[in-house]
Amino acid sequence: QSGVSRQLFDRWATDPKNGVLIAGYAVEHTLAKEIMSQPKEVVTMEGRRQPLNCLVDYVSFSAHVDFVQNRDFITSVNPRNIILVHGAKEEMGRLKGAMMMHYNKLPENKRPTIAMPPNEVEVKLIFTRRRSAKVMGKLAEAPATAGDDGDGTAEEGKDRLVVEPRLEETMFVEYL
Repeated sequence: QSGVSRQLFDRWATDPKNGVLIAGYAVEHTLAKEIMSQPKEVVTMEGRRQPLNCLVDYVSFSAHVDFVQNRDFITSVNPRNIILVHGAKEEMGRLKGAMMMHYNKLPENKRPTIAMPPNEVEVKLIFTRRRSAKVMGKLAEAPATAGDDGDGTAEEGKDRLVVEPRLEETMFVEYL
């Protein structure tokens, strides 16, 4: 209803690229319960009406689960980052240690980051931007292999990569 989570919700609720996951029971007459019914608009903490464009979903989640249930849930989600909060420090420490042992079986580049920050400590997450490309002309018919730049030169701009093969017409790759 208030605090940092609410401030972030107010900022992010209008963007369809964002989402809210309601985990567990939502109390009547709360924002969580209200947005579960997918209203077109919500009222911000400042009293402004704004569209609710973000995804809202609900999962049944019990606070009383054991390690195996937590591990299975986390594994099914396959997150890049795991942040353990809202639990007894010792129990969360055991869960973190067990999760680290579980993920140590994976190659290092496939392991998620696991953090257990104290209350009110900032956690910074780095998200990589995924890019896709639209390729046209002969380049699309026979793409170069990794490291092969013998067919042409590339010039990168803000939104495009222009490729000019020496023997072909000018082609370009546009990031989507």
